[in-house]
Formats: sequence, structure tokens, C-alpha cells
Amino acid sequence: LAAMGCAIGASGLLMSRLLPKLGKLTVPVVLYFLVINTMICVAVSASAAGWVLGAGAMLFAFSDSLIAVRKFLSPFKGIHEAVWSTYAIAQFMICLSVLSALLNMRSSLP
Repeated sequence: LAAMGCAIGASGLLMSRLLPKLGKLTVPVVLYFLVINTMICVAVSASAAGWVLGAGAMLFAFSDSLIAVRKFLSPFKGIHEAVWSTYAIAQFMICLSVLSALLNMRSSLP
């Protein structure tokens, strides 16, 4: 629950910095942020998947947040590497969770 609160709080803080700079992209970016926050909430509350799924979802959101910083705010040195490394690790964690859940389901079949 605390992880969800932190993620949504950080997302809201970033959104408050982004809103003045979004222009015509305001609606799509706000909708995308809502979808990503929903993904985090679902992943964190999926107790059967363990902590790896929730952490992967949060890392994915962090990667996307870096993309928003790069596009709308001020990119920093190494941001491209940070985006790709966090994205790759997030995808690995999400895939690992899904594969683990599938294997657990398969092993519990008669």
C-alpha cells in the first residue's frame, strides 16, 4: 500500500511540473499517466505474483517518467542510458513474474 502511495505521489508531482509544458498533448499524457498508475496498483496488489511484478511495474513507470523529463523538462547527462537500463530491467522483472506465475499454474494442474 505504501509503494502505491509513493508511486502515485511521485507521479502527481511530476505531472504538476509537466502540465504547463504539455500544450496539445495534455489530454493524452494525463490519460497515459492514469493508465500507468493503474498498472502499478494492479501489479502491486497482485499478491500471487510476489514483489517482483510490482517492482517491475514501478521501474517501468520510472523509465517512462524519465522519457517525459527528457521530452518536456530538462534532460540530464546520461538520461538515455537511464531510460534504456530501467526499461530493460523492468521488462525482465515483469516477464519473470509472468513466467513464474505460468509455471506455478502449470505445476498445480492435475
